[in-house]
Amino acid sequence: MFKEKSETYLSELAEQLSQSWSKLGARVCWWNSYKELNILDLDDPGIAKEAACQSTVEGKPTAFVSSSGNGNAFPVFSNGRCLGSILCIFPPNLLEQSQALFEIFHKNIDHLHTNFRTENELTDLSRELSGSYEELSLIYKLGEHFQITDDPATFLNGFAEELMELIQAQGLLLLINHRLSGGETCLQVGNMPVPGEGAKAVCRYLTQITGTRRETLILSDISTHPSLVRIFQNTEVGIMARPILVEDTPLGILVAVGTNQYDGFDSTDAKLFGTIGEQTASFLQNSFLLADIQELLTGLLTSLVNAIDAKDPCTRGHSQRVAFIGRRIAESLELSPKECAQVYMAGLLHDIGKIGISDHVLTKPGKLTPEEFAIIQQHPVIGAKIISSVRPLQNILPGVLHHHERYDGKGYCEGLTGEQIPLMGMIVGLADCFDAITSERTYHSAKSFTDAINEVRQCSGSQFSPAVAQALLNYDLDKLEHDLKSIGDHNHEIQALPSLNWIE
Repeated sequence: MFKEKSETYLSELAEQLSQSWSKLGARVCWWNSYKELNILDLDDPGIAKEAACQSTVEGKPTAFVSSSGNGNAFPVFSNGRCLGSILCIFPPNLLEQSQALFEIFHKNIDHLHTNFRTENELTDLSRELSGSYEELSLIYKLGEHFQITDDPATFLNGFAEELMELIQAQGLLLLINHRLSGGETCLQVGNMPVPGEGAKAVCRYLTQITGTRRETLILSDISTHPSLVRIFQNTEVGIMARPILVEDTPLGILVAVGTNQYDGFDSTDAKLFGTIGEQTASFLQNSFLLADIQELLTGLLTSLVNAIDAKDPCTRGHSQRVAFIGRRIAESLELSPKECAQVYMAGLLHDIGKIGISDHVLTKPGKLTPEEFAIIQQHPVIGAKIISSVRPLQNILPGVLHHHERYDGKGYCEGLTGEQIPLMGMIVGLADCFDAITSERTYHSAKSFTDAINEVRQCSGSQFSPAVAQALLNYDLDKLEHDLKSIGDHNHEIQALPSLNWIE
């Protein structure tokens, strides 16, 4: 790389000088420290080469005489290192003036060299400022859009492209160690030269090297690491790795992969990479804490739902089946993953208001009196009041409050009709009725799955929304029947809700 830089610099310097001095008949050429000479068709280049070599080695001007005229080689330095020499040869007719002209030429070199150096410094400073601005912008963006409710892949994709551009990486790897399960997840972004298992192997090896040191590791040459060479099947690879640590506990590792055919990763890249690594550690720590909270809340929800269904032996497992059917209807309607998860949650809690209904009324065998039925009709209102004070559950209120409304307006609690009924309420209402039809109750025997489907068709447009009913009918009914049979009344756990976060 130094060779190319010195050659470029000397050629540009010689070209600038030649534009002015060629008007006097002077020839200007250059010689670099790698013993390469731009001779410009000199009659006897050997003499010029010898003078240029001596000038470069000794670091001082060297005069020479050739058939082309009197010449002088002037050394050019950069950061204390001699790049080579600039040669100037004046024709014989300027022999008397050559000494004075050489002094002027030498000063001209110094002047141009100073200007070039200043321009390069300004360019480097501008590039450094630009890079710093881009780095700060990336860090600011990462902090501004930091969402603990994001999944790790979304988090990584949020900064990967800009980071790879800034550090000139081909790809990024993020290995996450799951504390409770003991498993691991390896995420990849960019053009990675290794497949999935190979990427994991790279991360595991680098984890062993870095340990719990809060430092960024740079490997410009992997030839001394046979394990990496075996994985990449190539030594032309540059690697930068940062352990993801929280209080010396490893949560994973962030890895950048590039090529060592250019300058490679440097200390500036390492500093930025370290900052991103710290941000990633904070994200993973908060994500794990959030997962613990959500696991706790889901466990409490499981107990609550089981307590509701246990009030009436005939309805054990009912809420979970309603949630399952409701979610399948929502998926058939092509709702978003978050909306599908909300429907599932509404199905789980649609009967939570029955906690406030007397067991005498709730479990009464036979027909209810009008007064008792009026009490039962209050359970959606009671349920809505219970969950309205829980902020993360407020978005499922329509499913709890309106799951007994009818499309023809003959339902309760508010007697809404048609499209006045919230979509979530219509979905949960259909799922509730479908499970009730296929379950044993004190007031009727369980009907077959086929009979339930036929009843949905018959009641479409009267009891049920035509669009919601059709969404159920469009679903894979054989699969739905099979899945419902697999849901036991006593030991079926509530499904994981990856798209619904308690904390948003």
